[in-house]
Parts: sequence; C-alpha cells; structure tokens
Amino acid sequence: MNRRTAPAGGDEAVITIHTDGACSGNPGPGGYGVVMSAGSFRREISGSEPSTTNNRMEMMAAIRALEELRQASSVILYTDSSYLRDGITKWIHGWIAKGWKTSTGAAVKNIDLWQRLHDQEQYHSVDWRWLKGHAGHVENERCDQLAVAGARRAAAGVRDELPGERVLPAGDKSPVAPPRASSLQAGPGRNLELKLRVSGLDELRRRLLALGARAEARLKQQDTFFPARQGSLLKMRHEERDGRLQSELIHYRRAESTGVRLSEYTRLPLDDGAQLQTLLASALGDAGSVNKVRELLMLGPTRVHLDQVHGLGTFVEFERVIAPGEDLDAAAQELRRLLDVLGLDPTRSEARPYRDLPTKG
Repeated sequence: MNRRTAPAGGDEAVITIHTDGACSGNPGPGGYGVVMSAGSFRREISGSEPSTTNNRMEMMAAIRALEELRQASSVILYTDSSYLRDGITKWIHGWIAKGWKTSTGAAVKNIDLWQRLHDQEQYHSVDWRWLKGHAGHVENERCDQLAVAGARRAAAGVRDELPGERVLPAGDKSPVAPPRASSLQAGPGRNLELKLRVSGLDELRRRLLALGARAEARLKQQDTFFPARQGSLLKMRHEERDGRLQSELIHYRRAESTGVRLSEYTRLPLDDGAQLQTLLASALGDAGSVNKVRELLMLGPTRVHLDQVHGLGTFVEFERVIAPGEDLDAAAQELRRLLDVLGLDPTRSEARPYRDLPTKG
C-alpha cells in the first residue's frame, strides 16, 4: 500500500472499491465490474472488451476504478483475484527492478496494464484486500453481475459508452466524475435508428438490464407535429422529467424505410415552447400530436426507448448515436447484432412515425 499521498480526513475520506472481471473463453469476450462507495455516495461501472482474458478484466476493473477518482485518495480495494492482489503488492517490485522481466527473464505478461495500475497505485493510497469470490459478499456478487453483463455485451458486439462523455457539474462533491448528464442539448446529430411494435415491455426490459443497460429516466412526452417537406419531420416536444417540464423543437431528415436507417436531426431547447408552438401552428398548421410514456435506457452508445404510446400500444425504439467520423456500416452491424441477441427481427420494424401509425381497434 502506498501511503505517501493519503489525504487528511480520517475514515470519512476513505473510498471503498469492489472489483471483478469475467471472460467467456479466456481469451474471448470479457467484462469488468466496479462498485465504488464513500459515505452516501455510490457508483457502479460495467465495461467490456471484445477479445481479452480473465486476468486482464480483473486488472481493468481496478484500473478503471482508480482512474475515475478526481484527486489523490485513500482507497480500500477488494478483489477476488490473487493474480491482481499478489501482482501489485508482491511481484511488481521485482519486475520493475529487472526492467519488467520475471525471475526467469521472461517479459511480464499484461505489462501495459501493470504499468497503468502501478501509476495509479503511486498516486493513490491503496489498501489491497483479497476476498473469496462467489461466497455471498454482496458487493462482490454485484461486481460479478456487472462483469458478466459486460462480457455479454462484448459477445453481442455492443460497444461501451463513447469516451469523453462525463461532465463535472458545478458544486458536485462526489469523489468521481459522474456519467454525462442527459439534459437537452442544442445542435445537429446523427443516429442509426429502428422502431418495433412489441407485445409487452417487461421481458425486453429484463434482457436489456441483463446486458448491462442503464436505466436513465421515465419521461412523459407530448409531440406536436407541423407540416414539413417530404423526408422531413418537424415537431415540438414537451417533456416531463423528474417533475420538471422542458421543451425542444426537433427537425428530422430520414427515409421512411424499414430496418436500420439513418436519421439526421437538429434539436433546439426552448424556454417557452408553448409560445413558439402556437406561432408555428398558426403559420404552418397542426399536423397531429402523440402522447407517450417513455422509459429511457442507455446501452453503450445506444439509446433504448421503451414506449407506451397512447392509442397505439407498446414499442421499443433504438437510437444508435453516431460519433463524428464513425463508420456507419460498422455501427449498423453492431445494432443488428444487438437486435439478434434480444431476439428482435429488424425486418418487422415500423417505417412511419407514431403520428402516422393506425390506432388500436
């Protein structure tokens, strides 16, 4: 344990971290899970890699947790991996003295991760503790679930969140950077999207959560449409989220085709959406409205909407966020693999917006 950088503040300053790794095939698709806590703060992390080993995932869990910390911290880190605990507390000093060679002169395996971990161990004060896996430790079992979910995502070809998506809200005092806020943001963007009518949402929700999907919010939305040229949609959305009302004007450009399709959009958050809606309806006319309750989940870079649409029934909608410069064909294949894992047939998707679908008998 490195004590040189331990912050003041006694037990209240200690961050407790539990970690675990999983791999299918070893090597094969793998995942890692982290549970971090400090006082009332708690954070869970689930990550994945398409081709890896169990040892690397055990190491990545610890690395990811320590790299999340905003400042030098005092940490108690629990792992069920003797390889990780012994490597960082016993073996690493000899490896470094020998130029990252073992006692037999062989190159150290996983040197890239050991070096990252060593850097973090030098910065933080870490008390490395081993515990037996699958022995009823609540946080260790939760880490195992998160790691297995990551391995499932990797096997399905689903990528984790795009890098650089975390923000630091003003006044936030948590010891780590939280996930990116999902409030309305202005500007253009691109999605690969697909919408399917489903008989119910419970089983689909269960499958998504098993893959590591993160429940973000439950929303009440009212969309009012205005006339637009062919291939475009223009709508005003009023949304209730956590008791707060917000509005935005959205312009879509997309083909009315089934299967995975590209959607280009521009979003404009508004302080007074009702006033602009009245103006647009007066100038352009009203082209219909849709009311729905939407459950928003995030699965890597894919937004998943579990929708209960008034008068229409239940639907699932996938929006695969496209990063600048990202390969569209590869992203589309990734989305199709996800649909296959969930047992959904993309050829049965809806081409039309909710506004144009027939109401239930």
